[in-house]
Amino acid sequence: MAATGMPVWMVELMDSLNRITTAGYAADISPDTAQLLGRAPITAKAFAHDHVAAWKA
Repeated sequence: MAATGMPVWMVELMDSLNRITTAGYAADISPDTAQLLGRAPITAKAFAHDHVAAWKA
């Protein structure tokens, strides 16, 4: 990431977020999520599938 010109602070932030998710600390979904969304939450995989056209753009 740094080789592409991304600022060091952003590289460090992305690394931290990756470590947090890899360790499973972001695995649980709060019941507040459904309440805020007004619907049941979906997985990241389902989100990517639903918006595949945007990923290919």
